[in-house]
Amino acid sequence: MLVAPFIPLEFKRKGVSASMIGIFFAAQSVGVLIWSPIVGKTLETVGRRFYLVGGFVLMGICFACFGLTDKIETSEGNTSMLICVGVVIRLMQGVAASSIQTACFAIATNDYPAQKNQLVGLVESFAGIGSTIGPVLGSTLYALMGFSGTFYSYGAMNVVWGVMTWVLFPKPAC
Repeated sequence: MLVAPFIPLEFKRKGVSASMIGIFFAAQSVGVLIWSPIVGKTLETVGRRFYLVGGFVLMGICFACFGLTDKIETSEGNTSMLICVGVVIRLMQGVAASSIQTACFAIATNDYPAQKNQLVGLVESFAGIGSTIGPVLGSTLYALMGFSGTFYSYGAMNVVWGVMTWVLFPKPAC
């Protein structure tokens, strides 16, 4: 949701059609659709902590990569490189989001069975808070730091969050 307020404007400025912008936004959901069953199937063997941390770090890398898309030159009618790079990054964001979401729900339901209903509600609430705050934060960062700065700062925040999660999250019992 961070990108919703300004990506359409930036892409239109570079000559990307509205339908391609729609495909760009849909790509994240496609990534979630493809990756979620894989995470669900491998979560117990790979580990919740790995998927949670990996999702944060991958999301941070994806945001930083978006900051670089501003450097992609588009000429008259030739926006294919920008679209391809943007769609690949969005697909990878879907992988990251799916890893985070699936791990959070697994932690809420498996690690805290007595409180699972409350925790699932909290996970959903925080997803809603993120969807609400994301566009506001994105617009603010965009106004203060520009296109690339917005993505670099948000990418750094995600990587830091991933490292903090790795350090602070309980290690699995072997």
